[in-house]
This record gives sequence, structure tokens and C-alpha cells, in this order.
Amino acid sequence: MKAVVLLSGGIDSCVLLAYALSKGHTCTALSYHYGQRHLIELESAKKIASSYGVPHSIVTIDPSLFQSAPSALTDPSIPVNQASAYVPARNLIFLSLAASFAEARGASTIYFGGNGDDAPHFPDCTPRFINAMQAAIAFGAKTPVSIQAPLTSMSKKEVKALGRSLQAPLDLTWSCYQPTEKSRPCGKCPACLLASDPCCLYDQ
Repeated sequence: MKAVVLLSGGIDSCVLLAYALSKGHTCTALSYHYGQRHLIELESAKKIASSYGVPHSIVTIDPSLFQSAPSALTDPSIPVNQASAYVPARNLIFLSLAASFAEARGASTIYFGGNGDDAPHFPDCTPRFINAMQAAIAFGAKTPVSIQAPLTSMSKKEVKALGRSLQAPLDLTWSCYQPTEKSRPCGKCPACLLASDPCCLYDQ
């Protein structure tokens, strides 16, 4: 079965790709360039996809869509914290585009990597949102495309443990929202704090 895996370049999406492949799917990785300040994550996505030998597409979304949004992920002048890291309805847009991408390529499944630690802070990472998107896709697509989100009940620690068991290339991932001038993780933003673990190369 063909599957589209949303690959940001972070830990969750890396483990997600490893998981999808372990289930026997023929995968295509899909990433988005939306004007994020941590654009370096796309380089990690390329490396992860290449390590598995899977096709990788990067779709550019007009950054002006988010320019007026008060998000630290798209506006470097805004300090990064858990609240400011929210990009309005970002995953609604991502999953809608992924549904079109999947249907056009005959893929029956979209893998989405929201985890349990994200849900309290980001409404577009909750099981309720994912179920609603699944219903919308069912009404809006001619052929069935399902959303699989196997990490939504897992903490970041559990996701990393799953990644290690699947031998996912966690050393290739990037999680930091505000890279330093030397392209190193800041070690202070919410993503860095969640990612902090000896299994991650950039924490060593």
C-alpha cells in the first residue's frame, strides 16, 4: 500500500516514517516550506528521506499566508515559547494538501506525526481534530484516504523509545525552533527541551 508521510525533519516525523515503513507501506515523504524561521529542518528531512531511499517532495506555501499571524515560528521578532509556537491552523492546511497529494498519487494513507505532548498546546494536534479532518477528507475525496496518527497517545519520551526500537536515524533530526548563528540548536526553546535526550546527536 502507498502512503504519504508528513516529514518535518523532527524526531516525531522521523519515527513516523520508520513506523510506516515497518508496516510494509511504500512511502513518499512530504515536507512544507512555509517561511519557518527554522528552515534548517528541511535539510534534516532531506537527509532522513535519503537514508531510507524514499521519494521526497517539498511543497512551498506562500509565506504571506502566515505573516500577519503572531507566531514565533514565522516571525523572528517574537520570543519563542509554548504559546507563541502555534501557527494558526497549520496542520489543517498541511493535511488538506497532503490529502490532495495522496489521492493524486494513488496513496491510501497519510501518516501524521502529532504526539501526546503537543495536544494540550496545539489544537490541530488533537485526536478530535484528526478525526474531523478524516471526516472532511472522506467527504471531499473521490477515493478513500485515511489519516494514521500512531503517536498521538505517546509522550516525546515514548516516541524516542519507539524510534530507537525501529532503528530510526534520530541523529539526523532537527527540532529547534530558533537555530543559533552557527546552525546549532538553542537548547532553550520548547522543542529543544522536549527533544533533550542522549539519543539525540545534537544534545551530546
